[in-house]
Amino acid sequence: MTEQAVSGSHGTRPGGRRKTVGVIIGAVILIGVALTLYRLGYIDPEATTAWLREASGSWWAPLAFIGLYTIFNVFLIPATLLTLTAGVIWGWLVGGLWVLAASTIASFVPYLIARNGAGWIESILKGRANDIHEKLQNEGFTTLLLLRLIPIFPYNVLNYASGLAGLRVRDYVLATFIGTIPGIFIFTYLADSISQGLVSPGEAFVKILIAGALLGGLVLVTRFFSAKVKKRVE
Repeated sequence: MTEQAVSGSHGTRPGGRRKTVGVIIGAVILIGVALTLYRLGYIDPEATTAWLREASGSWWAPLAFIGLYTIFNVFLIPATLLTLTAGVIWGWLVGGLWVLAASTIASFVPYLIARNGAGWIESILKGRANDIHEKLQNEGFTTLLLLRLIPIFPYNVLNYASGLAGLRVRDYVLATFIGTIPGIFIFTYLADSISQGLVSPGEAFVKILIAGALLGGLVLVTRFFSAKVKKRVE
């Protein structure tokens, strides 16, 4: 698994070394920022969301949001609370757009780390990404798109798994961007609605389940018909 990922991600040796050095420097910076936030008490998801609410009126709040989203992705911390917070402080539309930008950028960082440091990342994720490794290698875009649309596999782990599988950058970014749109706006809309008193938390939970079921059904139907069309063409 490691050899394939490494061989697929490096071109010439000098370029590969430069990429590796860049990734290591970036990882060190991220770890430093994460440790600083941890010592200040902001790395805790609940403390982070509280801090974001306080800073929501500042011009730099969206940039801080993207940075926090990136740190959460790199350190495999679920970012659902950040997504809900964006819906509360910016509204479902603007908040959803910020989450879409943040999730796309944030997921790209662990993907790059895995492509350029596959050895140590593989040892960390051993056993958690083996099941989908081959599918990501053979049908990268389709597999990733489906897993983004129906979150049956941990989002943050999937970022690293895609890098280990050597998924093409274009396929990874497009599948991530398109596949996360429905879920993001469902969550920000419900968070916005709850904050304005339009729905209760219980009603929001039911709506999330219904939306997830409908989304899953849509994906399965699409997959079924696309397989039929492919068969006929072949």
